[in-house]
Amino acid sequence: MVLEAVIELNDKEGSSLNAIRKYIQTYYDINNKQKASFHSLTLKAINKAVANGELEKVKHSFKLSAAERERRKDKLKIKGLLDEVSLCLTFEKRCLIWQLYHRRS
Repeated sequence: MVLEAVIELNDKEGSSLNAIRKYIQTYYDINNKQKASFHSLTLKAINKAVANGELEKVKHSFKLSAAERERRKDKLKIKGLLDEVSLCLTFEKRCLIWQLYHRRS
């Protein structure tokens, strides 16, 4: 959810913690039990993404790291190739491309 929020907000200087929280509250249904721990859970998720190298902290904001942007671009390229040639491929080749597309780096 946090990565999706940062991508959708698409701020050049990065998205603030409050903006990320507002996005999540707007687009996801959060019940009363979850509201009590919502702030701490979003902070944990952001810190985990920073530790994994998916986000980078810029002053008091967060944006996608360069490595994560490249990984997402590569996935989109592979998906585009899969869409173009899916009709003329055999089942085995489609399975290989699917595995390549869903591989975690």
